[in-house]
Amino acid sequence: MEIYVFIFIVSAKNEVSGCDRRTTLTNYLKEYGNTHSSQLNIAIIDSDEIAHTIYLPGSPCYNKVKKFFETYKDLHTGEHVNIFSEDGMIIDRPKLSAAVFKDPKVRKMINEATHLEIFKEIMKRIFIEFLKSLFVTPRTTTICFVELPLLFETKIFQYIVSTIVCIKTTPERQLQWLMARNHYTEEEAQQRISSQLPVEEKARRSNFVIDNSRDRDYLKIQTFEMVEYCAKNTTTFGLKTFVAFMVLILVLVLVAMIL
Repeated sequence: MEIYVFIFIVSAKNEVSGCDRRTTLTNYLKEYGNTHSSQLNIAIIDSDEIAHTIYLPGSPCYNKVKKFFETYKDLHTGEHVNIFSEDGMIIDRPKLSAAVFKDPKVRKMINEATHLEIFKEIMKRIFIEFLKSLFVTPRTTTICFVELPLLFETKIFQYIVSTIVCIKTTPERQLQWLMARNHYTEEEAQQRISSQLPVEEKARRSNFVIDNSRDRDYLKIQTFEMVEYCAKNTTTFGLKTFVAFMVLILVLVLVAMIL
């Protein structure tokens, strides 16, 4: 039994490098896993889905955001900013996103409120996959894909990196996709793109790059090649090594919580 852990960079709510094929690519990963199930177990952890759960009413992250916006006012108008739904209970993600891009202070607060919570949940799910590889599928290798758009912008996540895969497309497609999906003006879409690390720089820092500007057949070929690359080149964790690794991560999390 072995487990490979690495970061898989794709598009999410605030990420535009992968554009509109995340579901397609995820399905290709599952297809590869199904056809090689006797030797390989593919686990996919979606950080965007985790981000949605930590904003649920009553969660620590929700309470921090709610407290902040009780007194927060727009930098330019001085008016109170409401990022909640009409009933005042649910955080409206588009409204929150708009506030984040307008004010660095809001971005800093959101980062501090969410990153550690997301990190802990990711590590929890990785550990669960490791236990499965021990007791459920002991004769297969587990490759754990973590869909994490802002890896380079949030350095805490780089502690769990083994291999980095970047999904890239053309700047023109990035812009068009954001405008179509979120109904942004060209200026608003460009602002979102400019707020993140350029895709070319992400590609330069990655171990494997997938070109998302071509057709779906080519995307499938690249996805299969990527899985094979990772299986051959990614750091392997045995039981003792992985336990030591998890203890180290736990210590880092505790230190981060104290600081």
